[in-house]
This record gives sequence, C-alpha cells and structure tokens, in this order.
Amino acid sequence: MGTKFTAEALRKRQIAVHWLTDGSLAGTLLEQRHRQSIFLISDGTVLNQVVNILAGTTRCSGSLVVLFCPRVEILPCLQRGMERVIYMHTAGAGTAEQTLEILSAPDRHERLIGVLPDAGTATVTLWSGDLRPLVVQAHWLDQRVHGVKFSAGSWRIVDGGRSAEIGSSRLSAAEIRCQCDVRFRREFRRREWAADESLGGQVRMLRRRLGLRREDFPGIDAKTVARIERHEIRRPQRETLRLIAQTLRLSDEHSFDEN
Repeated sequence: MGTKFTAEALRKRQIAVHWLTDGSLAGTLLEQRHRQSIFLISDGTVLNQVVNILAGTTRCSGSLVVLFCPRVEILPCLQRGMERVIYMHTAGAGTAEQTLEILSAPDRHERLIGVLPDAGTATVTLWSGDLRPLVVQAHWLDQRVHGVKFSAGSWRIVDGGRSAEIGSSRLSAAEIRCQCDVRFRREFRRREWAADESLGGQVRMLRRRLGLRREDFPGIDAKTVARIERHEIRRPQRETLRLIAQTLRLSDEHSFDEN
C-alpha cells in the first residue's frame, strides 16, 4: 500500500511526499494532490497505471519522481499531467526508502537523489533533494575526477545523498551545487566563513561586519589583506597585525587567535 512521509519542516510548507506502491491507491492520491505534493514511483507497473489515470484528467499539479528511466512514449502524458517530472537512471538512484528519507529531510536541498549521465553531450545531470537539476560538464569534471566516465553504471549516490561516487572518486553534493547554483555558492561560503576561526577567517568576518573593503586598512596593501584572509599568509608581521587590529577596532593584535 502507499506510504506517506511528511517531515515537520515540509509540513510547514504544505509539502507531502507519497510513495506510490499500489496502483489502486494512486488514483485517490493523485485526485487529492496539491501543487507542492511529491509522488515517488519505483515500479514500472505502477507508473503505467499512473499514466492511464493522468490520461483521463486535465488537472495539472504536483511533482513526479521516477527512480528509473521511463519509456519515451509516455513522457508527454506525464509532463501534461504533472507540474514537474523527474527521472534518473536506475544505477544512479538510491532505493525508494533512501529517496523518501532525503525528500523528507530539512536539508534536502543540500543532498542528491539521483543522476542521469549522457555520453552524447558529455554532461551529467544530478537531481537535488529539492528537485532541482544540477548539470555539470566534462571540462569541470575532468579537473576533479581522474578518468571520468559518462556511462550510467559509473555513477552512484552515496552518504545519504551527500556525495556522488564516480568509480573510485567522490564529489560532495555541496561542491556540485556550488558549481551549478550561484545563490547556493554564496550562502555556502557565508556559512564556511562564519565557522572559520582562523586568523584569516576572523579578519574577513570583522571586516565585512564593519562594512570595510580590503583597501580600507591604512598602511597595509589590499593584496596583503586578501592573502591573509585566504590563509596564504598565516603569520603576518607584528606591525601588520597591529594595524589590522586598529582598523578593526580591536584593543591589540592579541585579539586574534592565531592558528
């Protein structure tokens, strides 16, 4: 029978995740669907039944996540009957239970649920837990994965959706999302900076909090400030520390925790 999973964070946004395991119940659930409902299908027979149901309706709402590649012939019907249709290669998808856990997690936007590599274009589409496509290209992958392959069997979602495994290599979901999503990259960097307790991290945090530019440190070149913040200079000269502390309105250079 169908199982309904709704995490507290998703309930607040009126999002319900349904795993359709019984075609006889699919009609009832689809009839009650809300624009923000998510329906998960892991069985081809159930998908065929859903196609028959959608063929007789003009209502369009909810998102459909298929844990395998459906036949091309049924895609128009699925796309007409649902707000969004997402599918992936079976080898690159987790189990239905794992996918449900990710889709119901508060941090689902930071995890992956499946992958669809395409050898013809040398691109890989990875689906995040908030149902966004993250498309990465060969030139970016070549810099991070030795001997990357675009065959479906070479890719796997692991670590509860927090990483993608390619052969013997791994890419974190955060690294992939940073590459594909500018807004996520900015937010991820802000979180990293906030957690950075090194000298460079403290200088960056205090400078930004005061609304200062790197050029606003009297007696210190802006490039030097940048190198300190990037940890390229880990032990600045004492006079440099004094000038930085003065500009950042600290009592003395010992206000910094040198790591």
